[in-house]
Amino acid sequence: MNRFWILAESCNRWGTNNDFVLVIYYTQNEFSELQSQLPGLTKACPKVSVVPFCEDRTDKDHFLEYPVNTLRNVGIDHLQTSHYLMVDVDFLPSHYLHEVIIHSRSKLAEDDKQLLIVPAFQRQGGGGETELEKSSSVCTDAESCKEKLNEKDFIPYGYKSLVGCLHSRKCIPFQYDNNPLGHSTTDSEHWVARDSDGNTEVKCFDNNRYEPYMVVRHCPGFTPYYDERFYGYGKNKIEMVAHLRHLDYKFNILNKAFIIHFPHPESKSKNEWLQNGGNGGNGSGGGGGSKMHEEMDKLYGKFVRDLKKYHGQTPLTPLCTTPHNHK
Repeated sequence: MNRFWILAESCNRWGTNNDFVLVIYYTQNEFSELQSQLPGLTKACPKVSVVPFCEDRTDKDHFLEYPVNTLRNVGIDHLQTSHYLMVDVDFLPSHYLHEVIIHSRSKLAEDDKQLLIVPAFQRQGGGGETELEKSSSVCTDAESCKEKLNEKDFIPYGYKSLVGCLHSRKCIPFQYDNNPLGHSTTDSEHWVARDSDGNTEVKCFDNNRYEPYMVVRHCPGFTPYYDERFYGYGKNKIEMVAHLRHLDYKFNILNKAFIIHFPHPESKSKNEWLQNGGNGGNGSGGGGGSKMHEEMDKLYGKFVRDLKKYHGQTPLTPLCTTPHNHK
């Protein structure tokens, strides 16, 4: 609920005439706020399908036991389209992203297991726990971050403005500062240098920690759902990537289009994940800190072992022998 203000801009960039499913997780004491916010959103986004999801929890449970994959599956069950792009509320699409995806439909039509990766970046300035992160913060709460949204060129709108933001180092690949392996297979340096539109095949993964944002076929009974045992922060998205990979899905990176993370203070779930030195991106199942971190690491390790048991040790898209070997 505290990032509701981003949605109108997301809708504007995505296209007000394009389908947009929004699952809103709220507690009973947020119900009146939800009622007051919805009319403005539905006016700005006439094609939005709003799916409220209420759980009566304490404030602590509300943040630390956040049922993120349950919410994703609720959204999937409300789809009216052939494919979907699952993103969190704090990501903004580049202008014309929807059109670029539509123009790639011939690739998607080749095989129900063809998917598109939308490169992810982040605008620096959301602050954090370290002194360096605090000193580079451009907004410290919802109101100050909302003001930044109205500043021209603060958040890149298209490919050229993103390139400029990257060159100035005000933008970086998503989580490159604390989880560099999470999106390294996208190979942002080469992605920026590509002249052509369309998409580029991913022939191998740099590592097992790759967790891109993807356009996936919506086919009940065929496309897997997110595993609802994962909650809070950590491993909840990478488990889907691992699942699709072991089902021999084919990965292709979209050129010239992207999503970008809007800076904001860290959530309570992420702070819990990072407690006592957790790194937030360890896909190997080791390390820890918080109870949630240890539980998700342990569950992910078991999840991957089960995938290998039922689908084989080596997926169609293997690990690269040399990093970035996916031209």
